[in-house]
Amino acid sequence: GRGGRIGGQSGLSTIQSAGANYSTETDKMELQLSYSFSNIRNKNYTTRDSENFTNSEVIQLVESVNSSASRNQSHSISGLFNYNFNSRNRLRLRPNFSIQNNESNSYSTSKTQNKIGTQAPTLVNERLTKGNNNGFGLSGSMTALWMTRLSDKGTTLTIDASMNIGDNRSDALPEQYIFN
Repeated sequence: GRGGRIGGQSGLSTIQSAGANYSTETDKMELQLSYSFSNIRNKNYTTRDSENFTNSEVIQLVESVNSSASRNQSHSISGLFNYNFNSRNRLRLRPNFSIQNNESNSYSTSKTQNKIGTQAPTLVNERLTKGNNNGFGLSGSMTALWMTRLSDKGTTLTIDASMNIGDNRSDALPEQYIFN
């Protein structure tokens, strides 16, 4: 159908986001910090009724309802810190940190019936499917650089250290019931 998609999802989406930046600088120090937040919610509801004609006298009637809702929330912080101890020695730090939560729920039903002529439809099957998914992600990193100028001719010794952390977890609870 017409309309936009947010994150690959159709339906009604609500987006909330905010961010802030800060920076300061002195003769010896430079500091930059950035924070961002986003909250995306999506809801989708569809119904479908169809009649499928076969080669015989049987008409297959299908009714279906699908409903889904999701939420994705994230926070992110990053920074840069430079400090000049003197004309030869300098330290640079780059921290990054993010956290994310995801939740999604879905529910669908379908009913299939066969109808012959003017007789009342007979049930072929009825299906109920439910799903709940939750996810959590945490990531962070820190990079540190120590720079020492060894001579006035531009030779510099650089020592680089990095640290990364991460934790991602998810759980899902799918359910399906079929009645004949």
